[in-house]
Amino acid sequence: MAKRLVAALFVMAVAPAWASGSVEEDLVAMAERQGAAVTGGAGDCDKMGEALLGGVDSDIATLKKAIAADAGKSKDEKKAAQLNLMAKFGPRLKAAQEKMAPLKACRSNAKVQAWKKKLDDATDPRKG
Repeated sequence: MAKRLVAALFVMAVAPAWASGSVEEDLVAMAERQGAAVTGGAGDCDKMGEALLGGVDSDIATLKKAIAADAGKSKDEKKAAQLNLMAKFGPRLKAAQEKMAPLKACRSNAKVQAWKKKLDDATDPRKG
């Protein structure tokens, strides 16, 4: 697999921040909502993109909370938190990731690209 889905990347990128409070539940719920949005699109890329864009502001807020909670942690702390997260939520995250799989076929769709760009732009530390 050449690339992982955006949601899967965020799951692993901010996983350490999730392992110690309500942020982890928020992020798991976000992944599940994204999975449901893709599944609900029933293969229609525009519908998937619209559904994902409908929750993007909430997703951005959740991701920013996770990134902030992770700030200042050592590499070891981040790794331990990630292992804890996967122990607690691994099956739910895996199920959400599997539901996101059809999104790969929609990578060139304008609405899906707009969703991805909003997430990327809002969480890119260079764009502060």
